[in-house]
Amino acid sequence: DATKGTSALQNASSVYMHAGVVLSGATGTTWEKVVGNWGKADGVGAMTKDASNPNIWRITITPRSYFDVPAGQTVHRIGMVFREAGPCGATGQPTCKEGKSTNNGDIFVDLFASGLQVNFTQPADTFLLVEPNTVVNVQATASQTATLTLFNNNQQLAQTTGASLSFPFNVGAVGSGAVRITATAGNETRERQFRYLVKTPTVTAAAPANIRDGINYTGTTTATLQLFAPLKQTVYLVGDFNDWTPSADYQMRRTPDGNRCWLNVSNLTAGQEYGFQYLIDGNIRVGDPYCDKTLDPLDRFIPAFNYPNPKPYPTGKTTGTVSVLQTNQQPYAWRVPNFQRPAKEKLNVYELLVRDFVGTRSYRTIIDTLPYLKRLGVNAIELMPVMEFSGNDSWGYNPIYYFAPDKAYGTKNDLKAFVDACHQNGMAVILDMVLNQADFEFPYVKMYWDGTKPAANSPFFNPQATHPFSVFYDFNHESEATKALVDTVNRYWIREYKFD
Repeated sequence: DATKGTSALQNASSVYMHAGVVLSGATGTTWEKVVGNWGKADGVGAMTKDASNPNIWRITITPRSYFDVPAGQTVHRIGMVFREAGPCGATGQPTCKEGKSTNNGDIFVDLFASGLQVNFTQPADTFLLVEPNTVVNVQATASQTATLTLFNNNQQLAQTTGASLSFPFNVGAVGSGAVRITATAGNETRERQFRYLVKTPTVTAAAPANIRDGINYTGTTTATLQLFAPLKQTVYLVGDFNDWTPSADYQMRRTPDGNRCWLNVSNLTAGQEYGFQYLIDGNIRVGDPYCDKTLDPLDRFIPAFNYPNPKPYPTGKTTGTVSVLQTNQQPYAWRVPNFQRPAKEKLNVYELLVRDFVGTRSYRTIIDTLPYLKRLGVNAIELMPVMEFSGNDSWGYNPIYYFAPDKAYGTKNDLKAFVDACHQNGMAVILDMVLNQADFEFPYVKMYWDGTKPAANSPFFNPQATHPFSVFYDFNHESEATKALVDTVNRYWIREYKFD
């Protein structure tokens, strides 16, 4: 139904389904065995328009054969998004119009094996942030007649015998909890749950002195996080330190001017990596836009040579890109702390895409090839964009985290070692910056989104591009917020990585 979710495919002339299966578990979000070729009108996943309703599109599949899943392997869910036919998405072409969930995410359909199963049909979400004394219309169904029992934090709310149960659940004035449905038939029992949190007023308080946007390490076991979030009502911190569960203890304070939220985090283990996100207004999950490392479900496809022993993505606990904080990091020991750059009028520049230059796609291998470039007379290497981009395979012009080197090419220290080695060989290193546009996973795109494009009240982006060569989402460079971000990005790469 093209009118649902982001509703961007209303009155489309053609629609394709791009889909994969979730094999990891009932709450997993990572697609496998994907069927569809993005941006191509090749018939793979093509849908048929309903004869009486131009916004209803159909495709009929048998999941196990459609996705080529071996017999005996459980298919827990189908993940899908929808798109127009294309061609689109290549450099110089517009992005495809997409049909996604209300939060511009993947759409998931849970599948169930034969036998007893139970599931909530309402609410649809697994987490609810609700006003005090909200009544949630809970509805659950079972695949056969069973004893259905509804609990709130292990306190029984209702019980019936049949294939469905409905109950008006009042969340109360304060608190949080888990609502659980169990189905019992004979010796079989199945259950599902969703969690809820009752809103409390956001505390207004000035941030500690000298705190900047992003992650502020205040000690070996403490940090202060600050997010620029004007016009947002509530922000909760979720992550490894609270099992990704929002609670009053992790509700962020708001500065008196209303533009920023902040929170002190303590009792961290020195040197340990923690994944975290901000949960904004109950339904937007983003990482910290200033973090220097991210996690996403595609990390598992990065070769171990490029990035050994990565922190696993918290599958089943959240969705979207996750940011990482780590106290007590050891600084890189620069061998050339004060490089003397060649004169600008004498530069011999080699533009280099890490992905294509060496077979390993790694900074470490490029270091070994610097003598070759030096013999060519090169005294400056211009890296095509290396900050975190969507996926693992890109020219880099679809950035999503401006302070994090993409892990596809190596670790943060691998990149620093590359710059250091270039300087040892008398070569300047120039970084190709992408400050015209960002892709959807950039937090400041997701935070101000009207369902189909950047919202009119976005502090950073134009709802529509202001020039004819736009791809992805167009920064508003007249905005003071954008200007401040650009200054901070440029300063960071020059100071932290010693780019020239």
